[in-house]
Order: sequence, then C-alpha cells, then structure tokens
Amino acid sequence: MKRSVTAVLALIAALFVLTVPAPAQASTACGYTWYATTYFDPDDHFTGCKGTLWMQLDGNLVIYHEYGYPLWASNTAGHDYAYAAFQTDGNLVVYSATGSPLWASNTRAPGGRLVYQDDGNLVIYNRYGTAVWATNTAH
Repeated sequence: MKRSVTAVLALIAALFVLTVPAPAQASTACGYTWYATTYFDPDDHFTGCKGTLWMQLDGNLVIYHEYGYPLWASNTAGHDYAYAAFQTDGNLVVYSATGSPLWASNTRAPGGRLVYQDDGNLVIYNRYGTAVWATNTAH
C-alpha cells in the first residue's frame, strides 16, 4: 500500500512538472513598461540595458545607444519643455509646452502598453500583446 501511494504521488508530481508552462519571457531588471496616461516630462530619462530613452529639454524624444549615440528621435527639437504622453487610446504623442501635438506614433491601441525593452527597442503593444508600433532600435 505504501509503495502504491508513493508511486501515485510520484506520477502526480511528474504530470505537474510536465504540464506547467514555462514563462513566455523572463522579466529583466533593465526594461520599462508604461500604461495609459503616462507622461514623460522634460528631462525624464530611463536607462535600460541597451541605452536610454530621454525626453530632452529641447523637446526631442530620443533613444540613445548605450555608447551614447542616438538611435531614434521624434525630431521635435526646438520646442523647449515639450513633453510626451502615452494616451488612453494607445497613441504616443509629443506635445509642445503649450499642449499642441508635435509628433505622434499614430497608433490605436486602447488598453495597450508602451515598453522600453531590454534590447533597446521602444514598442507599443495592444491589449492582446501584438506589437503595433516600434522604433526598430533593438540591438
């Protein structure tokens, strides 16, 4: 009786190990995730494994390589104290200090998220996890 209980418990443990799914992607300590109504104020910057996302004082939203050179920019320099917003509609927008839109990702992803990934890519995912926009700066 004792052996059959042990065998049954071993079988249950083996089935559990085989059926528990592995995580799709391990989380890392050097990426960032933002949800709707996130604002990036002038001079906000977020450093990850592969570079820095920076809302510069000159109004330009820029991704810098970890060695310091720019990989991507919103090309909105010259608008001091502009800010960026990840809106509830899933659109990432850079606004002038007076609130006029200067640049937009032109995405519609309500319930989505903005992710500065550990590979250096800035991506907007819709609520289903599908990428709908990216800077294509993975390296």
